[in-house]
Amino acid sequence: EHKAQNEALTELNDDIENLLVTSKLGVIFLDRGLNVRRFTNSVERYVSLRSSDRGRPLADFAFKSFDADWLVAAARRVLETLSPSERQVKGDDGSWLRIHIAPYRTHDDSIRGVVVSLLDITDDKRVRDDLARYERSMTALVHEGDRDRLGKPLEILLVEDEQPHVELCRRNLERAKIRNNLRVASDLAQARKALLGEDGDDLPKPDMLLLDLQLPDGHGFSLLEWIK
Repeated sequence: EHKAQNEALTELNDDIENLLVTSKLGVIFLDRGLNVRRFTNSVERYVSLRSSDRGRPLADFAFKSFDADWLVAAARRVLETLSPSERQVKGDDGSWLRIHIAPYRTHDDSIRGVVVSLLDITDDKRVRDDLARYERSMTALVHEGDRDRLGKPLEILLVEDEQPHVELCRRNLERAKIRNNLRVASDLAQARKALLGEDGDDLPKPDMLLLDLQLPDGHGFSLLEWIK
């Protein structure tokens, strides 16, 4: 029985080690003194950490794309109050991160420190901001008296190759109560055909273009140049 428990524990440790290596989520584990205990490989996108940095205070490190002076204070508050904290941060490079800080609890509910997770939400943020701008544009049309046009569905061409972002766009259009016919092109070639009316669907040309910049066959800006 003791041998079986050791084998199970070893397997669990291996699982955790593989999770830390392969996870795309940036995670930093801190002890009660807010010193680095361990971290996932993805953290390197945001802060330069090496295995030799274990045991060093979080305050020693400068994050690459944002000022993290507040992060140490926020981690200390979480340790004191045991209440998780979350914040969205815009990086100097224009990226957006969701930073979540929570107490690290053991199996017997004792507190060994905090866990800081960093998730890149740039794409989701961009889609939400674009849809908010489009919603404001629709409201502006109402004020201009263009009610006849708003009585018809808006023809929208979404150029996006990632299905989760397509579904996010659909949900936000529904939430904004914008009547629409949404067409999706997954690359630049499909988008050009749709804009030229050569996609075989015999549909009206789009009134609005929602464009991803990173596409399988090129950069979104090239489509804008082509439209010009």
